[in-house]
Amino acid sequence: MKNLLIDGNNILYMNYFTIKDIEDEQELNNETISRFLHSLIDITFKVNNVGKIYVFFDGYPKRRKDIYPQYKDGREKQQKAKISVKEISKVVTPVLTLLGIDVYQDKHEESDDVIASFVNQHDSDINVIVSSDKDFYQLVSDRTVIYRYGIKNGGFYDVERVIRETGVEPDRFHIYKCFVSDPSDNIKGVSRLRKKVIKKLIRIGDVDDILSSPKTEQLCSKSEYEKIINASDNLRLNRKLVTMVSDINIEEYRKSSGINVKLAKKILHDNGIGSIPIAQLILDKSYFVKFGNTDPDVSIINTSGIDDL
Repeated sequence: MKNLLIDGNNILYMNYFTIKDIEDEQELNNETISRFLHSLIDITFKVNNVGKIYVFFDGYPKRRKDIYPQYKDGREKQQKAKISVKEISKVVTPVLTLLGIDVYQDKHEESDDVIASFVNQHDSDINVIVSSDKDFYQLVSDRTVIYRYGIKNGGFYDVERVIRETGVEPDRFHIYKCFVSDPSDNIKGVSRLRKKVIKKLIRIGDVDDILSSPKTEQLCSKSEYEKIINASDNLRLNRKLVTMVSDINIEEYRKSSGINVKLAKKILHDNGIGSIPIAQLILDKSYFVKFGNTDPDVSIINTSGIDDL
């Protein structure tokens, strides 16, 4: 089976930041929902032969905040956003489930970890993760690709493309991230450590292997080696922060229901969204129900697009 795994927060914010000239919070929420649903339609045209769509929304990053309270403090742009993802998900979640799309969300789990756990628990399937977030590179394998949607020079990232563009193998990418800074997550790497040196170091092994290996001193300049040793505690902390958790019991976070297009339409209408043309189009044409157990009378469109897996 081919699973389409949507990073819900990523796609929501991507659409929100394209909206101009709307100040009212409720209108912003509604327009963001409309554009989000439009993006889902667009994505289904670009990924062919999908067996099932799943959408994942963030909760509070408790496990990382517990060990590093400053985690994600660098996301000033999102913190200033005038939309409420919590309020949006209250509308979007029931609508999606009624259209045959399962939604995963827990108030104390990040969607990255839930997606990583899903991939680990469905490793015999083909999994297409839809997100612009490069952190997902660490999940790329012969059966999992990233579709970096909605960005310039995006598209599908398999093992070969990740290596070609980063010089790092996917299963070493989380170790690489320990050494480079990530301002959006407020993660501090090792300053002025050459990336070509990092790419050699990560071949040694895990962070502790790098810190204890005599090869590390041989691969670095004297000043670089001193910086690495001085940053030992921070590097070990980064290892916990950047590595996605893949052993969560995610089924308790899954929300699903029987398909009911009329009820989905009512929810959108009751929340002032039914009059938005794209939402009306979705519900009138029943685009998404083809991904669930549909009634044979439901009109289904044929999708075409990239199917190179």
